[in-house]
Amino acid sequence: MIPTLAVAPIHFPPDDMVMNDFWQPFMTYVNVIPIVAVAWLALRRWMPGERVLVLSALVGGAVASLLEPMVDHLGLVFFAPDGQWTMLRFYGRATPWFILPCFVWYTGGQALLTLWLLRRGLTMKRLFTIYGFYVLTNVLMEIPAIAAGVYSYSGPQPFEIAGLPLWFQSLNAASPIVAAAVIHTLGQKRGWHPALAVAVIPGAHVVANAVPGWPMWAALNTTRSLAVTYPVALITIALACLLVYLIGLAVTEPAAPASPAATGLTGRTEAAVDEVGPRGDLAVAPGDGSVVLPATQADQHVDVGPRVP
Repeated sequence: MIPTLAVAPIHFPPDDMVMNDFWQPFMTYVNVIPIVAVAWLALRRWMPGERVLVLSALVGGAVASLLEPMVDHLGLVFFAPDGQWTMLRFYGRATPWFILPCFVWYTGGQALLTLWLLRRGLTMKRLFTIYGFYVLTNVLMEIPAIAAGVYSYSGPQPFEIAGLPLWFQSLNAASPIVAAAVIHTLGQKRGWHPALAVAVIPGAHVVANAVPGWPMWAALNTTRSLAVTYPVALITIALACLLVYLIGLAVTEPAAPASPAATGLTGRTEAAVDEVGPRGDLAVAPGDGSVVLPATQADQHVDVGPRVP
């Protein structure tokens, strides 16, 4: 007989959580503003003529909100149940309506923004700058709500600032980047249709949370010790950064080369071939007027022989 281990919940929400009468309607309605802003910018500035893609991305963000109870269950997030305007009940917990518009612009809308930037050309450095901006945006969104008692993080949460564990934001911020990268890559393939963004964006949200987040989910639900969750949180944050880096390898462009003034070059981007060695190696003499090869090719040759007068 194979032994089994039943793990009972070890963390529970506070008993006295009551939804804030001001912050609940405020968060529900104020999140409509960035939706309108993103929709206008996408349709008029970022990608005019791609209405299907814009609408599908925003709808995909709305669909991704249905995953919130799963992520909250694993990450020990609890919304105040008393007085809540409940959107759905899943995993034994209630999720409020303000989550829906929040996901529309944060996940779907920021995916459109990232896609626009990718199309314009992003370096790895700028991609991580955007990632950091998304983390900061998430922090600024959540701290006031936590202070108002709208929801709370339970268990031994590490790296807390005003009740907000920062490891969680490293996952949320990766979601629109993963979604934009998939759309950017598949959008150039035969068989792609912009309406498929409805499925891509919630799928990207799962990837952005599960790939880096599983160590913290396991730790939070099996221990009460911060001595365990702090190092595990560092692993999760590192995995989130690694995920963004791997995405960047696929979709970013190399940084621009240094200017001639900075490198001491004359601006010449070609190299001359003076001699062909016995093994076919090329002797390169930059600045000569003989046979010219692209510098990227000439640099690959070794065993340069003596220069022919």
